[in-house]
Amino acid sequence: MDSTHDGIGHIDGSQVATTQRFTVVLNEDAFVQLDDLIVCEQTLPGGRGTLAHYGIVVEGSGIVEGAKFASDTSRIFGSQTMPGSAVRTVTVQILRTDPEVWLAPLPGAAARLARAEERRKALFQDRMDGGELYL
Repeated sequence: MDSTHDGIGHIDGSQVATTQRFTVVLNEDAFVQLDDLIVCEQTLPGGRGTLAHYGIVVEGSGIVEGAKFASDTSRIFGSQTMPGSAVRTVTVQILRTDPEVWLAPLPGAAARLARAEERRKALFQDRMDGGELYL
């Protein structure tokens, strides 16, 4: 799979990433909504392999970096007399890690939409017996 195709952004290094939740700063062209499944990977310390975090988007938000007051928004985007930029983020609730090692995601790590087998892993379908859910 081409991971750059579904790349959505990077784990926010200005917010705390925990073993339960993390924030992704979205690329300008990323389309992400509630309930989308996300995956990010990191190399474990000491060369112990790769750890994947699978999660679900539970919140989306936006802010204008550089704006201290509400009126700064017009100065940044209207008259362009102040520097600043719009930033969109999503909050991701971790559903699963693979392997089952509970470390926080690495700030700055690339995040992407989970597809195909990654979606199955995020939802634990690879461990379910019986009927198949088509995604």
